[in-house]
Amino acid sequence: MILHRLPLGARIAFFVFLAELFLLGGFSGGIFYYYRERFQMLFDEALHANASAIGAFLEQDDESNQIGIELSAERENRFHKNKRPDIFAVQDEAGNILFSSPANLKVPPVFSPKSGKKVQFSGLRHQHYAYRGVYLKRSMKQNGTPVECWIFFATSTRTLEKNQREIARGLSWAVGLLLIISVPLAWGVSYKGLRPLRRVAQDISDRRESSLYRRLNVEDLPRDLNPLVRSVNFLLKHLEGAFEREKQFSADAAHELRTPISTLKAGVQAALLSPRNAQEDTEMLEDLLADVNRLERLCESLLLIASAEREALAETQVLSEWLADVKEIVEEFQPRAEAAEHHLKMDIDALAFPTETRVVANNLLTRRIAVNFLENALRHGGPMVHVQVGISEGETRQVYFAVEDNGSGIAPADEAQLFKRFFRSDRARSQATGGAGLGLAICRAVAESAGGSIHYERSESGGSRFVWMLGRA
Repeated sequence: MILHRLPLGARIAFFVFLAELFLLGGFSGGIFYYYRERFQMLFDEALHANASAIGAFLEQDDESNQIGIELSAERENRFHKNKRPDIFAVQDEAGNILFSSPANLKVPPVFSPKSGKKVQFSGLRHQHYAYRGVYLKRSMKQNGTPVECWIFFATSTRTLEKNQREIARGLSWAVGLLLIISVPLAWGVSYKGLRPLRRVAQDISDRRESSLYRRLNVEDLPRDLNPLVRSVNFLLKHLEGAFEREKQFSADAAHELRTPISTLKAGVQAALLSPRNAQEDTEMLEDLLADVNRLERLCESLLLIASAEREALAETQVLSEWLADVKEIVEEFQPRAEAAEHHLKMDIDALAFPTETRVVANNLLTRRIAVNFLENALRHGGPMVHVQVGISEGETRQVYFAVEDNGSGIAPADEAQLFKRFFRSDRARSQATGGAGLGLAICRAVAESAGGSIHYERSESGGSRFVWMLGRA
């Protein structure tokens, strides 16, 4: 629509114009209706007064007990010379015309009201002029006998219509003038009223990556803009955090890549500078291959985090399918647990699951998170590893997957850093096992991409308990 392309100030002025048009139109229509009814009431009162005057004149003229009237020269002259003369007549209950205006003035058809003392009517026309009249019932004497008569009186409505047109014309001019004045006035007021919004827009457009820390000032702004400014400040805060995380990620990635790259470089240089036999070359190449594999895993992990943070998972599974995947993964870890002399058990609260429940997950996501939890528990936890699957309490009623152990747990100082990229609570131990500190960060990224979450809590035995809350479809 064209209206959507207009500036906000123009749209505000347009809607103000429409509102004024409706309001002034309704107000002027009400005024016109009031005065039209008022003039018509006065007109009808004049008709009634004229009809009553005729009745009074007839009663005074009834000296011989006969109903009749002799028009004076003045009245005769009036009826013949006036272009819009009055029309009147007197008829008895039988409809006989006892007296009427001159013959050239057509009296309406015989009218015999059955009840009431006064009857208004309209629609009568004489010589192309519209007339409005009244029938008035009066008691009179004819030959000394009381009779009921109807006095008819009608006059042209041109004066009434003229007054109504003048009112309509005056109201139209007044409304039109007000609308003409209001358009530039509304434009100016809206332009001035939108000045704070333009200031906010300019302040936002001036923001750069280096100035995201500065928040928009809510002072001296209309109260209506406060929610918008707070939302923008909230967005700036998230953008600032995202940029800071990306900077930290780049720095950490560069730091993590430096060691294997330096090792590769040193190994290649040593191979080039020192003569070696075939066995030594093989050992050197195996060490280089291990470093290359570590680099490959690190790059794959970084790409997986970036992909999880960029794209949301839309796949869903019936709960029974997801439970089958979980059981399969836990069974795969049973031999490793027995070899490491760990006791691995799993409890599933089957009664807590509605049959129609669906979760946002797939086999790859479930395997990524479950394998990481189980490997950490078997590698760094105590001899008891417990897998729990159920539905959380409260209003959310989310399906959860939890792995807990009875080890020493995570140091309280490290709990807040657990899910950060490249964080290792025991750096020497992680490097010895080839870890880069990305496992839990990957789990959190893929879980959040599926509408879920991951958190850490201390188990009842003092060990670690990692919980994955699944998103519901």
